[in-house]
Amino acid sequence: MHLRTLAAGFTAATLLPLSNASAAPQILALVATDGAVPFICAGATCTAELTSFCLEEARDAPRAGRVYRLVRTSALKLVVTTRAGTTRRVAPGPDLRFVVTRRGVAAVRATIDRARLTEMGAARLAIDVGAQVSLLPEARRGDAAPHSAGDIARTTGALRATGTKLVDRAGPDIEAARLINRTINRLPAAGKSTPAGRIAAWRAARGAARSATPVGIARAKLIYRQCRQWTAAVSTPLSLRECLEGRHIGLLSALNRRYWDATRPGM
Repeated sequence: MHLRTLAAGFTAATLLPLSNASAAPQILALVATDGAVPFICAGATCTAELTSFCLEEARDAPRAGRVYRLVRTSALKLVVTTRAGTTRRVAPGPDLRFVVTRRGVAAVRATIDRARLTEMGAARLAIDVGAQVSLLPEARRGDAAPHSAGDIARTTGALRATGTKLVDRAGPDIEAARLINRTINRLPAAGKSTPAGRIAAWRAARGAARSATPVGIARAKLIYRQCRQWTAAVSTPLSLRECLEGRHIGLLSALNRRYWDATRPGM
């Protein structure tokens, strides 16, 4: 794949066109993480990027920056690690926010104020997403066609269960997507990473994979190596993170379309 082609694909990050910017956007699914994903702190904010996909093909895709909230919190936990090395799992509070990234429906950014880590006694904080977690867009004044209670119940219930089977449990494809996203999470948000930083990000992601199969790991490693090679030159316009983001979009796009094909009326 040429870098020009990859760049063009990256700019088309959303899986659906934005036909009506004022309509309430799609409900999203958070893919189970297979172990906790660490928050990376910069300044006053700590973030963790999570893989996601769209549960409602007929609605508009959200714009980058759109804020979402958890529909149910029981399957998602924050993992607090103290300076003494002890850990505990706590339920998320209202201070945990989810924001759509430039990858559209393929990834959201969990954010929390750095001050909250001190309040929780956390030297490190991570987020562990379990089965069938869904996100609802925060209501905005003027949103057209807001979600009804029935919409939410059906989408986060039966449709989310179908998404679990077809996306969360999609074998090597979703395993590779998880590993790539974990690598992205450890790379600089802007600018190019150092050679040592590139290697460290991959090794940390690979080391955190609890149940990935050899095939899934090999698929992710190939993507990582290709992107590392393509973006190594100083003159290359894309960073390793941007290259991996483009490939992550491709993986989730194929899985999301598989889910849509299975959930269309009459299927």
